[in-house]
Amino acid sequence: TVCSMGACVCPSGRTSCAGACVDLASSTAHCGACGNACAAGQVCSAGLCGSLCASGTTACGGACVDTSTSNTNCGACGVACTGGRTCVAGACACPAGQTLCGGVCTATSSDARNCGACGNACSIMQACSAGACVISCLPGYTNCSGVCVDLGGSNGNCGGCGLACTGGQVCSAGTCICLAPTTSCSGTCVNTASSSANCGACGRACSAMQVCSSGTCVLSCGAGTTNCGGSCVNTQTDSANCGACGAACTGGQVCSSGRCGCPTGQLLCGGTCVDPQTNPSNCGVCGNLCAGATTCSMGRCACPTGQMLCGGGCTDTTNSRFNCGGCGRVCPFGQVCNAGVCGATCATGLTNCGGNCVNTQTSNGNCGGCGNTCTGGATCTMGACSCPSGQTRCGGGFGGGTCVNLRTSNSNCGACGNACTGGSSCVAGVCTCPPGQTRCGGTCVNLQTSNSNCGACGAACLTGQTCTSGACACAAPGTMCPSGCFNLQTSNSNCGTCGNSCAGGTTCTMGRCLCPTGQTLCGTSCVNTATSNSNCGMCGRSCGVFSNCSMSVCTCPLGGTWCPSGAAGGGPGCSNLATNNLNCGRCGNACPSGQVCRASTCVRP
Repeated sequence: TVCSMGACVCPSGRTSCAGACVDLASSTAHCGACGNACAAGQVCSAGLCGSLCASGTTACGGACVDTSTSNTNCGACGVACTGGRTCVAGACACPAGQTLCGGVCTATSSDARNCGACGNACSIMQACSAGACVISCLPGYTNCSGVCVDLGGSNGNCGGCGLACTGGQVCSAGTCICLAPTTSCSGTCVNTASSSANCGACGRACSAMQVCSSGTCVLSCGAGTTNCGGSCVNTQTDSANCGACGAACTGGQVCSSGRCGCPTGQLLCGGTCVDPQTNPSNCGVCGNLCAGATTCSMGRCACPTGQMLCGGGCTDTTNSRFNCGGCGRVCPFGQVCNAGVCGATCATGLTNCGGNCVNTQTSNGNCGGCGNTCTGGATCTMGACSCPSGQTRCGGGFGGGTCVNLRTSNSNCGACGNACTGGSSCVAGVCTCPPGQTRCGGTCVNLQTSNSNCGACGAACLTGQTCTSGACACAAPGTMCPSGCFNLQTSNSNCGTCGNSCAGGTTCTMGRCLCPTGQTLCGTSCVNTATSNSNCGMCGRSCGVFSNCSMSVCTCPLGGTWCPSGAAGGGPGCSNLATNNLNCGRCGNACPSGQVCRASTCVRP
């Protein structure tokens, strides 16, 4: 007997006689009716006792059977068909679509233990679909390259597989966003309170001599802040400069008291902050992976409602042939699991899929037919994989792809594959810039503050200018000159007035071109009059030949005296007063014509 609908019954074609299931058409003990035994030497054929079997039948153990169809005498007496096989044309064969695996007829298109071929078992995280092992993700999760992910919160697959959040953004409800206090500027999260390139608003850059403090370009940082690359930041709380300039917090960590750490209630696992109460890869503690389609709830891996954890996998014991009514309760060969009870057939409205009785109108793993799996957030409705109301499937064939809201998906805005870029987001199915911004060259910018698009797309401010209220202006203490904004108090190319360049080694100090300390402007160059042979002690005083300037005085070698004239060539330089005819005995004392200087005295030769 077999169990069906809570009662033990005989299989079809057999009748219960004295507690045994018999074939009244061939049983010699119950020929035609229970208890009607044939006499010795007779056989039962077609329910009648006789001496010979009818044409087309064979006497097997006193019973006349058709060996072309008899499951107990298939092809010859005593040859029984087992493992769910039936006798067809005198040979034991599995039903259409099934293969004999280990002596049991198996649907290799959907059997997870023999998927596609006998012995090819799928892992506990997989299901068998169309003869191939595929990842079996729970509702709300999508298979992305063999990993079940939540497209609503995965930074690497935000809104769709492979759509990674960049520039410091995180995934929230399937959209990449910046966390407070940062703002998205051209796809990168920045703090406009301290960013020198986006000071106070996206695109508002401070000049080379300024830093950004509290959203305003200033000459120096205020108390409690540090200049990090032109940005005034509080290294006690700034996630990009935590404790020191350039020390960035990563993986969702925040900066507190100059140290990076995860927000309250989260753990740092593999460099990323996660919630151990809900994270399926780090459930309760880092590295604790919820397997077998379990989910993480309150820090513990658990199966969805209505399922049990059997052998490392979540199983619906109401229809599992291998766990029927409880873990490890395997239905006998040829039986199916129906409402947690092994039976001969499935109840009305259910279909036998690999020994499991399922409703193909609602089963996400057998939608419309055995092995048809719904993925990407789709559920089975009336035998077809359908997205929730208001969503559309983008990509993939039957049951494939991902269900998205075309009105809000940044990756599929208005139509599948239409991605919003340049800082825009999807609003009512249209890629739209944030309020107060305009799309310029594919990027959302604020025309009131963008130095590259000031007042209109492409209207760039000159060097040193900043865009304020849609107009380019110089930030204090700058002055507008033809080539840009300059500080007339310090600019070497615009010292005191536009176009006045400091030359000859001078620099602009307080609006005047001055030489460095210890130097004097002689002509067009700064010189040190204490050592300059051409300007010794004062501009224009040349020491001449054989003389050097030392401490603003022209000095000569031993035996020489410096004279303003009469040296070699007649100019200034060192003269020997004992022999020099133009400086004989003293500078300027020239010997008369016909005389020469000897021993500092003019004499006739």
